Amino acid sequence: MEDGKEITAFMKTLLDDYEHLRGKKKDSYGRPFWDLVVITTADIAQKEAFQLQIEEKFKRNELPLDLTIILVPDPPGVRIGNGGSTLIALEFLDQVYGAEMYQKKTLMIHAGGWSQRMPSATILGKIFSLLPHGNPPYQMLDFKLALYWPLVDKIEPGVFLVCADDFLLYSFVSSKEWKIPARGFTALAHPSPIAVGRTHGVFVVKDITEINLGNPVIINECLEVLQKPTDERMKSQGALLKGESHDFADGIRIEGEAVYTDSSFYFGTDIMQKLLNFKKSVGNLCCEIDAYGDFLQAVGISATNRYIHDTPNISQVTSNLFKMRQGVFDCLNGSDIHVLILNASVFVHIGTIKELLYYFCQDTIFQNQMAFEKNVFNAWNLSAQIREDASLFNSSKVNRDEDKISHAACIMHSSINNESTIDEDCVIDYCDFELPVHI
Repeated sequence: MEDGKEITAFMKTLLDDYEHLRGKKKDSYGRPFWDLVVITTADIAQKEAFQLQIEEKFKRNELPLDLTIILVPDPPGVRIGNGGSTLIALEFLDQVYGAEMYQKKTLMIHAGGWSQRMPSATILGKIFSLLPHGNPPYQMLDFKLALYWPLVDKIEPGVFLVCADDFLLYSFVSSKEWKIPARGFTALAHPSPIAVGRTHGVFVVKDITEINLGNPVIINECLEVLQKPTDERMKSQGALLKGESHDFADGIRIEGEAVYTDSSFYFGTDIMQKLLNFKKSVGNLCCEIDAYGDFLQAVGISATNRYIHDTPNISQVTSNLFKMRQGVFDCLNGSDIHVLILNASVFVHIGTIKELLYYFCQDTIFQNQMAFEKNVFNAWNLSAQIREDASLFNSSKVNRDEDKISHAACIMHSSINNESTIDEDCVIDYCDFELPVHI
């Protein structure tokens, strides 16, 4: 990862600004915040667990006090994917708000699932994963609210859809004024090596050879969206930036061929209406629908329905899967799609323990840009009686034995005997070690 100075400065300002909103009204800082935040959950039990944690965060003044957060569980039965969760959430908003839903700027966070590749997030959920920033420490929900805040005044009413296990590092600093189109889809696009494109969504950008890579923000037409394409398909569809190396904004440099890959996306009220009408027409969902694979692949002037029979990423192939995917294609095909090209951006996915260890312990540039620390809200070498005083937990490094605690270890919200030894590539959170340990 390149050490972009503008990205680092922008992210610091963004997080500092959001800190002023915690425990205050959401519009108190002088610029608009989200009207609604919708978080989808795997089932009712997970919804109840999330609700308890959100209530506690409000009590601790960790959220904007008047922010409306709505939890929407997936129905019981077959897995419906984040696309299905989107349809369920839109239907719920229609029941609660009616036509008023089309006047709101909504942040929709897909947080359902049991985090099988991240056991540390299985109980509390990925959206409540602890992060090494702040006092008290931020959780992923806090970062999601902060990271996408600058986009609120760039959009019209609609839905901005994000996932719960990734980070976006970016900067708008030196860009001219711009707005996201009100109709159709607008997807965030990030410069990436071709190897990243093989495992992500890739955008076929119109006139890609004419893109000014040094411009931090560009809104451009998207011809087609490819999902986890081969090198040959990226080349044949015109998705590649060819050449030995590419220099993007804020010092980001990619060696070899590059592509623009996906992360999150916005859709306007016209798409909200189409998706809601589709959900009402099909009734109960009986198969998996992917918001990226099924929604985005259906749009763009070069889009075809060839993808509906591709099933490697489908966890359960049900009898009506292909009919449903064709229905989604028919519903959305012909809708507008643009890309918001963020040439000064880096997209980081943390969905596995391996990725967590790398970014929290090893990648110092990422840690600097995200203002992550290695020792956050911990108590060191305390007796059992003193440990009960929660006010002693702090993010200072007093009493931490730096000779025994690796600089490549990340420790959060824990009480640890100061005689303990903790080696590199360790992430520890919510632990209480009264006796010395070696990890």
